[in-house]
Amino acid sequence: MARTPALFMLLMLPCVVACSGFQLTDPVADPQSVAVARTLVYPDRSDRGPDLDIAVQQRGRELRIINRTPRQYSGLQIWLNRQYVAVLDRIDIGANPAVGMNRFVNVHGEPFPTPGLLTPERGQRLVLAEVFDPDTGLRHALWVQVEPEG
Repeated sequence: MARTPALFMLLMLPCVVACSGFQLTDPVADPQSVAVARTLVYPDRSDRGPDLDIAVQQRGRELRIINRTPRQYSGLQIWLNRQYVAVLDRIDIGANPAVGMNRFVNVHGEPFPTPGLLTPERGQRLVLAEVFDPDTGLRHALWVQVEPEG
């Protein structure tokens, strides 16, 4: 009888891992994103445009984007914490499909650090999100929504 709780816990581990959004392995950068990121430099000298009413929220290994403006955007660079970039083909009005955090890559080809089940300390908190529009040369701040911990 003493084995029943241990056996139950062992059988439930895959469900807990799958449901929690954590993975046992480190994230692997998207190869296409690495190639693009290596050609881009953070636009710190560009002019700042007005903040955009676009909210971003990191949930585990995904980034959710909610465009609350009346406009669709295309071909924008999304910069996270001034280091990690992804070029998104399109940002539609309203909620957009989640984007994998492995698409956001730094100049060294490393994906945005996300926590794992056995390595929660490897995660980096999203504190700054910006859009750079190459057509206008303007950089716009986005609204970062922080998930409550726990």
